[in-house]
Amino acid sequence: MRKNLVDSKIQKPSVYSPNFIFREGLVERLGDRQKHLLVLHATVGYGKTVLLTHYAQETPDTCAWYHLNDTDNDIAVFMQYLCSSVKKCLPDFDFDPDAFTPFLQEREAVKTMAHIFVARMEKAVRSASQDLILIFDDFQAIEENEEIQQIIQLILNNTTEKIRLILAT
Repeated sequence: MRKNLVDSKIQKPSVYSPNFIFREGLVERLGDRQKHLLVLHATVGYGKTVLLTHYAQETPDTCAWYHLNDTDNDIAVFMQYLCSSVKKCLPDFDFDPDAFTPFLQEREAVKTMAHIFVARMEKAVRSASQDLILIFDDFQAIEENEEIQQIIQLILNNTTEKIRLILAT
């Protein structure tokens, strides 16, 4: 995997102010294990990231965090950060997206990469003692990117209840 990644993009933010409001009811709703996908939508400045940070501190599950921006619309960049975030939480996760980089112009290569990624993530979660929550913060930065949408869809359709997604937009 590439080593020149910006680590802050895959770090959970710290709640650094006692002035932040802890929204216990919303944190509890985020913990609803019946929901495989949660979309948290609000205008800029309404506290989505703070809420998700509080949730990540309260949940017994492990949270793979990914702060998105417009550079993440590139499938190779997206997969680098996503894999690094998952690896940070699940040491047994074994997937290197660099093996697919030369072939990412081919539609079938992206699909194959996504299927292998999902299978290996699922295997790593099964060997861990915690569920995995993938948090995509600022997901609105991802434009109409069919490849990334395909990966999100594969995660949703091909994983057990031990993996959940939260899209903050």
